[in-house]
Amino acid sequence: MKVERIDHVGIYVNDLEKAADFFSGVFGFEFSRVFGAEGMDVREVVDTLGLDLLAAKSADGPTARVIKHRGEGPAALSLKVPDIETGIAEMLANGIRMVHRGNHGDAAKWATFHPKDTLGVFIELVEYKPGNPYLSASAQSADALYICDKQPLIKVERIDHVGIYVKDLDQAAKFFKKLFEFDFSAPFGPEHEDAIQVMDRLGVNLIASKTPGGPIAKLLARRGEGLHNLTFKIPNIEVAIKGLTSKNVRMVSRGNYGKHAKWATFHPKDTFGVFINLVEYHVLHPYLACFEEFQPKLLN
Repeated sequence: MKVERIDHVGIYVNDLEKAADFFSGVFGFEFSRVFGAEGMDVREVVDTLGLDLLAAKSADGPTARVIKHRGEGPAALSLKVPDIETGIAEMLANGIRMVHRGNHGDAAKWATFHPKDTLGVFIELVEYKPGNPYLSASAQSADALYICDKQPLIKVERIDHVGIYVKDLDQAAKFFKKLFEFDFSAPFGPEHEDAIQVMDRLGVNLIASKTPGGPIAKLLARRGEGLHNLTFKIPNIEVAIKGLTSKNVRMVSRGNYGKHAKWATFHPKDTFGVFINLVEYHVLHPYLACFEEFQPKLLN
């Protein structure tokens, strides 16, 4: 099936209000008011850029149990498709189990699929025309918004890409290419890092370990495959680093992609279980800039 774009990324949190205050006050996300569908054990807020925070409605429900078992952090990847029925049919034809499906009135249709069939990634397909029903509250008056009275430290421009840890990079790339028609770059990875990875234009980044005993391999052995990190594009990396460290958010590492970009990564224990990368660039995406002729070097 043809994916139009990454629609939103879900993050499980223990305290919805605390998390919304953090991501609003630090990164400038503008969340909708709190909502939650009847019959589902989830309370959530969503931002116009596609960040979706989810918490449990009940202390002993399925969402609470998942968060207790896995901890806070990335939960789901939502992909916008032109036709939900075609998408469901193709997922089922590939042996991928559907968990549930539904709609948001006449505005949209959605379906979610079992992460054990999609390399540990909880995938949701969504179809809507013309406006995003998840984000419509944020386009309305101020009383439809989750109010944060803090001036943000950093204004995120967009969610740049989503990192997925996989055991076998080649097989994972072939799997997602077959299923969603992703066009991945050739594999790349700095010599001094344990990661070997590929990148799609929509922002799907598959990452594997270079060595059997490396840190990524150990993490995969402990937590399994699945969503791992989020990268936010920001206008000024130095301002961002200063702002985050002033809030006791620990920086893990920083660097650059040649002359094209600067980046920094931060400790997930300080950001609700999310391994956050920040990147600053002003011309060409730094991953794609590694390949001056990107098209001929796509992974077959």
